[in-house]
Amino acid sequence: GPSSASLPPPIQFFDISGSGRIAVQNLEVVVQLWVDEWKRTLAADLNGAPVDEKKCDTNTDGACDIRDFSVLMFYVER
Repeated sequence: GPSSASLPPPIQFFDISGSGRIAVQNLEVVVQLWVDEWKRTLAADLNGAPVDEKKCDTNTDGACDIRDFSVLMFYVER
């Protein structure tokens, strides 16, 4: 079958079906996944704890913010 290699590496984490795309029927789960990752990294940042990997950082600028969410939404059904 298709692999998520067609998606950029930071987006592949959100390909929960392994279909190589972010399907609109998975959108609720994908959004919750992003928000959970965002909360996890935010809490770690606030506590001064190192964050080894920010999966919510889809544009790889070192921060998780609304830009990253919009990048993720760009890949829905692409």
